[in-house]
Amino acid sequence: MIVFFIPIRIKLSIIFIPLLVLCWLLSGDWKNSIEGIRNNRFSQLLIFFWFLHLFSVLYSINWQYGLLDVQEKLSFLVFPLFFITYSTSNRIKVINILKIFLLGCLVSSIVCITNAFHNSISFGASGLVFNPIPKEVWWENYFLYYRFSFLNHPSYLSMFFTFSIAILFLLIKNNQLTNKFTLLYVFTILYFTFMNYLLSSRVGLFATSVVEVIGFIWIFYRRVSILLKILVVSIIPIFLIVFIGMNKRINQIDKTNSNIYESRTSLNYYVSKVFDERMEIWRCIPPLVVEKPIFGYGVGDAKPALQKEYEKKGLIDNLKLKYNAHNQFLETLVGLGFIGLFSLLLLLVYPIFMVVRKKNNFIELMFLGILSINFLFESIFERVTGVIFFALFYSLFFCFKEID
Repeated sequence: MIVFFIPIRIKLSIIFIPLLVLCWLLSGDWKNSIEGIRNNRFSQLLIFFWFLHLFSVLYSINWQYGLLDVQEKLSFLVFPLFFITYSTSNRIKVINILKIFLLGCLVSSIVCITNAFHNSISFGASGLVFNPIPKEVWWENYFLYYRFSFLNHPSYLSMFFTFSIAILFLLIKNNQLTNKFTLLYVFTILYFTFMNYLLSSRVGLFATSVVEVIGFIWIFYRRVSILLKILVVSIIPIFLIVFIGMNKRINQIDKTNSNIYESRTSLNYYVSKVFDERMEIWRCIPPLVVEKPIFGYGVGDAKPALQKEYEKKGLIDNLKLKYNAHNQFLETLVGLGFIGLFSLLLLLVYPIFMVVRKKNNFIELMFLGILSINFLFESIFERVTGVIFFALFYSLFFCFKEID
């Protein structure tokens, strides 16, 4: 149930986490858990990463907020303990859990579409009226970005949908292109691609293009000619670029003082504008790192330190909106220093050495790749949604008991 509700309503997933803790405590199999952790490097890394957050509270002035942050990241501790106790390396179980998550994403997308139509349809004197533009905010649309993604932040929901696309490629491969469900899976890939277009997350669209290119190559490897491979690899990015150019949020139009709508070389203007906003934030990081490079400011003081830097540089909008670093690597670097950053990099890089030795490693690599891309532009762990998503699937893929 936790997996199912992640893309729908994270609060419902959180409700079930204490039940996992209770099951683990009542099992009394703590010795087996400790032994499992000793034999599994991945669970050690994840638990160590959580203890780094806990330790940082000791040198945080704002320790109350630090404890709250540690509490929100308890999934780094709970899921590896649970999976190392009860889970074994069983591919069928993993695929079944992935299917449940895929179903949750489908339900989430349907709810978003239904809500968008509900807000866009009204009954007037002339009958049924369809207008997806909210009143007094002509530049927004109920079918785009946060107006569409009311269940989750658009970047997170786009990340979930991109991971669902990777799951669908895995299901197609397992069916060996002969199963009657293959056509349905392909259609669902196109469906989630369109959903990511509506979510208007630039990072999500980029991650989607990467996953789809790799996915098609992986499926059709040694099955089709080199010409078709090149064609597929070329068409998907072009297809997504056209989608991006058509997107009303990304292809933004500005209203002039004379009430004339002018495109400001729209796509280039908007992409550069967003990148400049990120760069303004990232330029605030080096002075903070120089001051406390090893252990960082602690999770309790990292955000206030970043806010002070905004104030010094006159970034009033960033200060008012209390922006985070918009980069998980930099966020960790400020909060936990180079020790924390090195731990995070180990979490992402070390599993690659294990999965590359396996034949069936596509979904694990896509999971790590999707997260790495999103980490570059979003502070994923600043929301409990991102913490649970990462900790649960990381534990599912890598934290299990080895069977002799």
